[in-house]
Amino acid sequence: LHDLVIQRLFATGLALQAVTGRATDEGVRQRLHDAVDEIDAAIGDLRSSIFGLHARRHGMTSLVRQVEEICAAAAATLGFAPDCRIDPAVDSVVSDELVPDLLAVVRETLTNVSRHADASHVDLHLYMHDEMVRLEVTDNGRGIPPTGRRSGIANMRARAERLNGAMDIGRAPTGGTYVT
Repeated sequence: LHDLVIQRLFATGLALQAVTGRATDEGVRQRLHDAVDEIDAAIGDLRSSIFGLHARRHGMTSLVRQVEEICAAAAATLGFAPDCRIDPAVDSVVSDELVPDLLAVVRETLTNVSRHADASHVDLHLYMHDEMVRLEVTDNGRGIPPTGRRSGIANMRARAERLNGAMDIGRAPTGGTYVT
């Protein structure tokens, strides 16, 4: 999956990005951007699934460890280490069904901060609340612009709703953005 499927999807995404610059119609350009975002999301989903399969095969099923690894990897693109606080209880409570989606949302939120926020600080908190798993990510960046692509946000919201959850996003009290 990694060597064949992900590489093909990545190449297709790059080809679409190259064509986007040549499109003269704004609607076509937007659809191409959205398609690239969807390919990026699919790549993230595949990577999460591959990691999950690999981790289970090697006895590494800790959700806490997987989120810590995502946070550590995000430091390279953010330029600083995010402040990641993870309640160890999530390991014993979060179902196997939820893990790939949760990891994909963790990855997506940190990727969005690194791509768009121009932030110097990110807090990520994963914990149990009222018998539900809760993920909160807050940054001190520029906030969400009033217009622009929202496919990543829509994808995260759809994941939450599919699992009988909810997603909230907005301006953080200290500036920047929060995602819950």
